[in-house]
Amino acid sequence: MAEINNNLFAVEAPQQITFSIEENNTVYDVSADFSLEGKESLLTQLKKLILESA
Repeated sequence: MAEINNNLFAVEAPQQITFSIEENNTVYDVSADFSLEGKESLLTQLKKLILESA
């Protein structure tokens, strides 16, 4: 049986990302810090941000 090297599949996730979203002529600058201890996903936080400003 062939041996699989698990290190080939290891991908390091970014610790932080920054991007902008334009919605209804409003530009949202988003910075996200990643932590395994977080309680909400980035998409959940974006949804709340957009709905609060609507």
